[in-house]
Amino acid sequence: MYRCPVCFGRENDVVLRRQGDRWYCIKCSFTGSSEEIEGMYRDLKKKFRLMTTRITLEDLEADRIGPAGSFEEGTA
Repeated sequence: MYRCPVCFGRENDVVLRRQGDRWYCIKCSFTGSSEEIEGMYRDLKKKFRLMTTRITLEDLEADRIGPAGSFEEGTA
């Protein structure tokens, strides 16, 4: 069972339906294979990876936030 990555990125929770080897969303008309869906899930995880990390003003001033949003812990 998969959730639609397009709808999930928009904070809607829609379960995909299977048709052969493809999955489709009844709300936004997204269709894709399991590999495509898992790749989109990886992209969504990047979006929220720092959600539980406290970022202080000192971290921003010290430029400890990397270009892709990665956080270099332990560098003070």
